[in-house]
Amino acid sequence: MMLRLAMFCTSTVALSSAAFSDGMPIKNGRFIDGPSTVLTLTPAQAATLRIAEERREPKVLVLSEAQRMRLLRSAGAAPMKLDVYNTRKGENDCTCEAVNRGLWFEEGSVEVPHRYLAADGIPPPNGGSIPSVTLVILSVFLVVAGGLAVILKTIPQR
Repeated sequence: MMLRLAMFCTSTVALSSAAFSDGMPIKNGRFIDGPSTVLTLTPAQAATLRIAEERREPKVLVLSEAQRMRLLRSAGAAPMKLDVYNTRKGENDCTCEAVNRGLWFEEGSVEVPHRYLAADGIPPPNGGSIPSVTLVILSVFLVVAGGLAVILKTIPQR
């Protein structure tokens, strides 16, 4: 019986982690779940992203004043920089706590989903994923409790 409980708890953690991991909804390299703004990269910005990608470093795009003003007008927020994911290569990451992301969908352009955009120092309106974190913590607790129950059951009692 305890072994079944431990197996159930382990399965719960494995499935809940997979179920709650999420990436941005992307189709053909483009964001498909709400408004976004496409920014044209300067040659220097494109080169910076290429070099970071070749070195397997995080791609960070420092926005020009004109790009920031465009985002401010279209989305209401204008950060200094964006974390960039190359959607042409399938890069996508969990959106828990996601903020200020750019999607590099073609050589000279980055798409900025408004949903994950915030001015520097201000959390995005989606605010991360507290319910998902709570469920994962609860699942881990259940696995630990199940494991302890199995261990205690197998120790000879005096």
